[in-house]
Amino acid sequence: ELLAGARQQEAWRRHRGARGPRPEPAGDV
Repeated sequence: ELLAGARQQEAWRRHRGARGPRPEPAGDV
């Protein structure tokens, strides 16, 4: 589960979709 979560987070970070389920920290904008 931890691995899946990390992978999902990375995917979201790469996708950076406007309709994200959780607000991602704007690091590289």
